Amino acid sequence: ITEYLDPTRMLPAPGQGALALEVRESEFENPDPAVLSDAEVARPVRALGRALIAANHHETRLAVSAERALLRRLEAGCAAPIGAYAQVVEGDLVLSVVVASPDGTDMLRHTSATAELDVPGAERLGVRVAEDLLQMGAAALAGLDLK
Repeated sequence: ITEYLDPTRMLPAPGQGALALEVRESEFENPDPAVLSDAEVARPVRALGRALIAANHHETRLAVSAERALLRRLEAGCAAPIGAYAQVVEGDLVLSVVVASPDGTDMLRHTSATAELDVPGAERLGVRVAEDLLQMGAAALAGLDLK
């Protein structure tokens, strides 16, 4: 590594660097490990489920949920000229986004936050930021083909 890029200056692709694992629901007593309370975690679960619960990082899950909701609303894929970075800062989930023209000459930037630190709140943030960007002209700028 010759240089570290500050994600607040050079926004990565949405969801970049996050690891996701998908397993059968039968591996968990409760199929959504992100909603388990401490008391529920103490209940016996299968070994794989227990290992995955321990590996879950709540703030990363929130960040990726917001970023993926943004992409879904913009109907954009991994090749779209969009950068997004969500992180929990002082008790708020903050989502910063840049949408560029395909040649990179023009850009729209937008940042918004929510105090809702759960997955539905993170997804609402992503959709809200996408809606704001669409109002600002992001679809035409990035060449997005919205249905």
